This record gives sequence, structure tokens and C-alpha cells, in this order.
Amino acid sequence: MSATMRAAVLHDIKDLRVEDFPKPSTLAPNDVLVHVKYNGLCGTDASEYAKSSMMVPLKNP
Repeated sequence: MSATMRAAVLHDIKDLRVEDFPKPSTLAPNDVLVHVKYNGLCGTDASEYAKSSMMVPLKNP
């Protein structure tokens, strides 16, 4: 099993990058690690990418 996992990270408008992250070595009792085989996008996802972040903040508070 690989020691890294990949994630699509939206950094800014029209700046979506697939990045590698280290897999967590331990999980808390209520945590899960999910292996995603397929993914889908909806219209809101396309708007988030192209126009602005409506649902998810791009910057940490």
C-alpha cells in the first residue's frame, strides 16, 4: 500500500491541482480512510472552479 494519497485541491479561482499527501499513520476511533474509485462533478462544482467559492472557503479562517 502506498504511503501517500492524492487529492484535488482548489487553491483559487480556476486553480485546481491534484496533490499528493501523506496517508495518516493512525486514525482516531471515529475516523475512516476511504478509497475513492470514481468521482462525479455537479454544476455547483463547475461554478466553484470557474467563478468563485460559494460553498467552501478557499482560505483558512
